[in-house]
Amino acid sequence: MLRLLRSNKGFARFIISRFVHDLAVSATPILLTLSVLQGGGSATSLAFVLGVGALPAVGGALFSRWVTARLTVRGVLIASTLTWVFVMGVTGILKALGRTEFIWLIAISFILELNAAIKYPALRSYVTRIVPKDDLQVANSLRSLASGIAAISGPIIFSFAGSAIPMSIAWFILSGLLLFSLLPLKGLPKGEIVESEAPEPWVTEVRKGWQFFFRSPGIRTVVLTSGLWHLIGWSVILVSGPVILHDRGNLAAWGWVQAAITAGMLAGASLAGRIKVMRLPRFAVLGLCPALVFGLLLSFSLPVFLLVAAAALVGFSLSIAGILWDTGIQANVPEEQLEVIFSFDYLFSEAFEPLGLLFVPILIALFASEIILLRYVSLALLILLIVIAFLAPQKLTARSLSDSDNDLPLWVSNEPDD
Repeated sequence: MLRLLRSNKGFARFIISRFVHDLAVSATPILLTLSVLQGGGSATSLAFVLGVGALPAVGGALFSRWVTARLTVRGVLIASTLTWVFVMGVTGILKALGRTEFIWLIAISFILELNAAIKYPALRSYVTRIVPKDDLQVANSLRSLASGIAAISGPIIFSFAGSAIPMSIAWFILSGLLLFSLLPLKGLPKGEIVESEAPEPWVTEVRKGWQFFFRSPGIRTVVLTSGLWHLIGWSVILVSGPVILHDRGNLAAWGWVQAAITAGMLAGASLAGRIKVMRLPRFAVLGLCPALVFGLLLSFSLPVFLLVAAAALVGFSLSIAGILWDTGIQANVPEEQLEVIFSFDYLFSEAFEPLGLLFVPILIALFASEIILLRYVSLALLILLIVIAFLAPQKLTARSLSDSDNDLPLWVSNEPDD
């Protein structure tokens, strides 16, 4: 990993920029929480502020290609970061004046998630512009490792800082960190796609990406399976897990579980660059299974150390599968389709999770208790994913865009545009 950083100065600057940026952004929910509670807000107010931000994730990623076609990827990074510098600076001023409005905190949460939705596909396609194809897996490992360390450090640092210093100063520090994260971007490729003709309409690009998505059985299998996993698997674990532990009088164990998942993800990121797989779709689907095993174990009264060990395995498997998945997409999908395919990847993963959270209370009512729901959903979905994994195609993109489209769904057209 260090070899790539030493030999590729542009990528090293990119990693430094993303680390500082992610350090500041990961601390934003902490300062939002402290701002709401210190302002006299209730738990309901906090849930509304943090929850409303998930709304743009449903469609925000699909606009990534439209935005980067006009600003370039580096332009998106700069514009979104400057937006954050302004928002956090204004928040610091409002806190200093004692005039922070509730609606402003909701706006911050909304902007946070919208930026994340737009940048998710853009960042993953941008790595291919600054790193040779042979180094993509190591590059993705380094990116994931840096983001993971930042995601841990930011909340820890600012949870203490937000209580020890005036809240306005904490917001100004975040604004300064984000401004500093722009400096390493100087001299990096802009990330635009050079075309001889005018860029195609956004709707046309999304439709062509949709066609490519359905012509790629490996990608289609993993992305749709991931959507199902987020919708009725991971969302049930996130809601039922802490409730079950609370009922057992050991809610603190949920904190250990979260820490173990993060530690496992860091360990996975440090090792993923050395792993090679022959059948990526099968590996990616199986990478989701340890989480369901964890959910099944959580439904039984087991010692906490077993749950923590299982949680570490969850983070480890998700990290490795995610890094290899990003690398596989970057290496096998044509450059002009990368952002759209990563948009679908985001749409059926991060964006599906909030939808699943909305249905969990209904499922709990149907199953009569969180334990029964978690047990049977985890078991049924685990069996289904194992079957899907062993039936999964060998390759991500088995067919090319020039192949016949006779087997495409009726709503997917391959007719040329006028």
